[in-house]
Amino acid sequence: MDVVTTNPNDWDFDPFTLSIDGDKLRGRGTTDCLGHMAFVTELFRKLGKTKPSLKSSVVAIFIANEENYAITGVGVDAIVKDCLLNKLKKVPLH
Repeated sequence: MDVVTTNPNDWDFDPFTLSIDGDKLRGRGTTDCLGHMAFVTELFRKLGKTKPSLKSSVVAIFIANEENYAITGVGVDAIVKDCLLNKLKKVPLH
């Protein structure tokens, strides 16, 4: 079950049952960012191990609070409030 609460009556289909609609999978939790998190973590592990000479910095931001607004002071809002993204504004982002 997904960690974010929901009312199944608000959906056009049962969000807690995997279903196929053409070429799409439907249902809560059918996709998530965990694969991307594993990829970026492995990328940074390899960069740290091999220490290649890079023309620019590599930055990743991991947000752990995107689904729980009861916990304040963390997440994107806190990063912006504390101006932690400001130095990234001065360089091209890819």
